[in-house]
Amino acid sequence: MFSTEDVRELFSAFPPPKSSPTLLLASSGHGFITQEKLRSEFEGRLAEATGRISVLALAHDLDVEPGTLLHWIRHRGQRAVLSSDSKDILSNNEVDVITKDIRQSLKTGIVAKSEYETSTHVKFDDLQPILNDIASELVYHDDYVCTQEYDELVSDHARDFLDRAVNNITNIDLYPKDLQDMRGSPPRWVYLRRIQQHAESAEYKEKVFVRDMPDFIRVQSTQMKAHMISTLSHPLVSGDIAYIDLKATINRIIFHDDISSIAKDFNNIEGVDVVDHFAISESWLSKFVDRKLRTLHYDEAGVVDVAQDLTTKFRDSVDVNLQSTSEGHRPFPDILSAHITRKAEQYITAAVANANYRQFGTVVLTNDQYTNEQTHLLERAAEDATAQWQQLKANPSHELKFSIANITAESTLHSSFAKEKTTQKACDEHFWSTIASLEAESDAAFSTFWLERVESRVQIYSAGLTSITDTKLQSQLSELLATYIQKELVPESITKARGQHLVLSRKAKKNVSKLETMIPGTESSLEALLPILSKFQSKQSIPPLSPESLAEFKKGMQTDLLRRLNKPKLKASDGPVLFLTLIVALFAQHYDGIVYATGKFAPKLMKQLKEKVGEEEYARLEGWKEGAKKGTLGEEERVGMREMAERGNEEEEKGKDGIVGDEGNVTTQ
Repeated sequence: MFSTEDVRELFSAFPPPKSSPTLLLASSGHGFITQEKLRSEFEGRLAEATGRISVLALAHDLDVEPGTLLHWIRHRGQRAVLSSDSKDILSNNEVDVITKDIRQSLKTGIVAKSEYETSTHVKFDDLQPILNDIASELVYHDDYVCTQEYDELVSDHARDFLDRAVNNITNIDLYPKDLQDMRGSPPRWVYLRRIQQHAESAEYKEKVFVRDMPDFIRVQSTQMKAHMISTLSHPLVSGDIAYIDLKATINRIIFHDDISSIAKDFNNIEGVDVVDHFAISESWLSKFVDRKLRTLHYDEAGVVDVAQDLTTKFRDSVDVNLQSTSEGHRPFPDILSAHITRKAEQYITAAVANANYRQFGTVVLTNDQYTNEQTHLLERAAEDATAQWQQLKANPSHELKFSIANITAESTLHSSFAKEKTTQKACDEHFWSTIASLEAESDAAFSTFWLERVESRVQIYSAGLTSITDTKLQSQLSELLATYIQKELVPESITKARGQHLVLSRKAKKNVSKLETMIPGTESSLEALLPILSKFQSKQSIPPLSPESLAEFKKGMQTDLLRRLNKPKLKASDGPVLFLTLIVALFAQHYDGIVYATGKFAPKLMKQLKEKVGEEEYARLEGWKEGAKKGTLGEEERVGMREMAERGNEEEEKGKDGIVGDEGNVTTQ
């Protein structure tokens, strides 16, 4: 025989049945329970009870495990409802009460499944088996359920609401109280979903649109929207106002969701231009431009800047009732100012296309005034060139440079006018032609200076050298002259030329700078120096001296020598210089050029004069030579020297700067 445990082990060893098992193991362990017996007792208990039955208690009474009972209930396919926590089973009586309650609730409105489950502790889906007879009539909206009849009621109400708005030019709003007053008080979102579905249908899509506002649902007709847009835009289209701040239309007359939607509507209106969140009147701008241009007919000035006062007038021409205050005082945006200026230019271009006017941006001129202004601008270019030239005198390193801004900075008109390429080119050319003229004058003055101070002396002193018959003496005086040219004449002349503002032209600066660099590093000989000076004069376009001019310069130098001999109040130390001056003066009278020499060469030069002067005069020269050595020459001797020199000259001319001596050297400056 099998024991109870053996039977239990054998029973548990069988694989789980694919359908509900015929026998269930009793929890007491004393046998098995048939499904028929369990069903009979289970249904009996549900029919007898009036509330909810504990699963644990019922399982104990039926002699089955609680888990077995729950599995049997869920899979037996018969009518039974568990609590949401599966701890209780609803009696038939309570199921009937709940079913009636649900059916009644569904007749009058919408049932929220989550709210129902919270209040009854029964999962709504567990009631499906007992609601099968009306399942086809139910409509589900996410967590909500209602009958098809009620859903149609809400749908019809939504359609009626849309129909009210179709031909209306005012807002049609539905508030929470309106929903509360409806049968069943449908949730806001359910109603909104239904009305949006209708609004998107072919029947209503082109007629209305729905807006979900924070406190209500708003329906507006396209007719209303068009009416509002037309009303708002009319002052813009007519040109009565310049612009509208579109943000104000959202804040004050709500019929758009955002600024982009209203901007799109205004942008489709002919005669209205939208920039950022501003709608601009093209008519207002056009009228403003026309008024400005008409002044050209009676204004003698012949010029008008349309942009003058444009921003101010534009900003002030606005409907005060449509100015946005949500952001406080907002400054006139730069983007708007730039845009209306560009638009004004376009209107000007169209307006003056066939007229005798000249346009430069927003500036318009008559042809006569254009000529006058162009002439004035050229004059300003010349004035700027002259002013920069004057700066060179104070600052020689100043770089000459033409800038159109320099001549237009004080005039908006000229700033606009000067944008024309041909005008810029004309001003540039006039500036540099003025500079070229000033440079030519400066170079001419430099040439005169150089010929008088350097070239004439170099040629006259060089000619004097050729008259020396003593080869050794000639060589010595040649070296002396080269040193003078290299160390004194050229450097001092350049310094003096700069001091007199004669080295200002670009050519002079370049050539003089190069000469300054080359002279000090060149061999101290006439053979090396004279070609450099000749090349400099050629590059500087200094003309050669004519024989007549050279003769005049020599006369001037001779006159300077005589003036030195006229110097009264002779000092003992002046004797050697005075005697050298006489010898040089006499030498110049009898030979070409003038000799550049120091006192120590006077006796040798005197010897070459022996055959040019009489014996008596030569004897006097011998006496004065000894007096110069001993320092005994006095006023009487000076007068005698002067008279001897004067006899060789028919005219006495005054030099420009007198005689300059340095350690016995005799030269004229």
